[in-house]
Formats: sequence, C-alpha cells, structure tokens
Amino acid sequence: MSHLINHSAAHKLAKSLNIRLGSSAIEALDKRIAEIIAEGAKRAAVDKRKTILDRDIIHEPDLFS
Repeated sequence: MSHLINHSAAHKLAKSLNIRLGSSAIEALDKRIAEIIAEGAKRAAVDKRKTILDRDIIHEPDLFS
C-alpha cells in the first residue's frame, strides 16, 4: 500500500509542537488513516452514498484508555 500521509508535513507539524516523529509513528499514522477511511466508507455505504463526507469521519474518544 502506498503512503497515505505526507511525511514531510507530519514531521513539520511535529516540529512545530516541539516533538519528533519516529518512522514507526509515521507507519502507525498511515495505518490509522487507512482505518478512518474504511470506517467512513462503511458509514457512507449505510447511507447509500459513494462519497465519504465529513460527517462520516467521526472521532469518538475512548473514555477507558
């Protein structure tokens, strides 16, 4: 699978937050973005749409972690 995240932009954002990103973090971000897209696609399909909209990408924080 190709990279879903722009590595330079991710590193630049992290640097602006005074933190560095390791290569494993970039891989984890790529994996999480793929999961978010898959979840959004399922929500769009339930609504019989072929387009993922902002409302399909809902961040629900895990209250128990």
